[in-house]
Amino acid sequence: MEVIVRYTLNAFLGSLVTFYSSLLFIFLFKRWIYSPRALYYLYLIPFLKITWDLFSPHSNWTFFHGEKILNQLPGTRELSATAGFKWAPFAEIKTYLSNGYTFSIGDLLAETAPSISIALANLLLILATFSLLRFGWRLFKRTSFPQPNTPAVVGIIKPKIVLPKTLSLPPEEQEAIMAHEKAHIRWKDTLVNTLIEGISALFWFIPGKKRIIRKGRLYCEIACDQKGDPLHTAQALLKVSSANLPLGSIAFSSSRGATIKRATWLLQRKKRNGWIRLFSIVLFVEVATLIFTSHYLPF
Repeated sequence: MEVIVRYTLNAFLGSLVTFYSSLLFIFLFKRWIYSPRALYYLYLIPFLKITWDLFSPHSNWTFFHGEKILNQLPGTRELSATAGFKWAPFAEIKTYLSNGYTFSIGDLLAETAPSISIALANLLLILATFSLLRFGWRLFKRTSFPQPNTPAVVGIIKPKIVLPKTLSLPPEEQEAIMAHEKAHIRWKDTLVNTLIEGISALFWFIPGKKRIIRKGRLYCEIACDQKGDPLHTAQALLKVSSANLPLGSIAFSSSRGATIKRATWLLQRKKRNGWIRLFSIVLFVEVATLIFTSHYLPF
């Protein structure tokens, strides 16, 4: 029971630290990444990082070696924080003993207040279960959703393009819409979005995660917008009505604010030469590597 309590508390606290530390690196470097598709994936990395850390091995975790933090001698518990130490491409925050075993605030809470720790861990697990059940219900409910009133890609494993019967647009704008939706299918965006929603349900306790998801999806839409003629795509965006579709679907339309941003990006974008695009891709890979190789607390 104690290992479950400690693991739950450390996963809770470690995921918060990891998520926001990853966002910090994204905000520092995103201005030099000009590809909307790369920016979309960049905003997904914090969700993938916390999932990776949750299920990755924890060989140096104090509890796995039978150590008690409060039983250690004074001066043997230390806190360190490094970023790019000796030019290494990672950052690290850890609390550890003199023998190198790592621990977290969750371990301290479990030792100093065991009854509170058990109650808190049980509450976190119950809420996570309800959040995952809600996600499962949304996943099941999507199969009975009526015909959308906006162009959309529907389906997770085998997505298809759905056009409303009432859609009345010039052929050029319809062609731009089709180019947009085909890009979603090519990049498996409905599958990726569903996976991120599942991760979001598991880590329900992270504040601001929905805003990060919306920001990433805006860049996803912009990346697909660029597959069609900019002017015709922008005109089509302003004519179709917005809609909230079920899980596993992506609407061509957006909210008014997002539509304006997408149209502005299309009509005012600057063409980048090959060297700038290459630099942008290399920087994206470097930031992703930095985040995934970083270590925070016992995870």
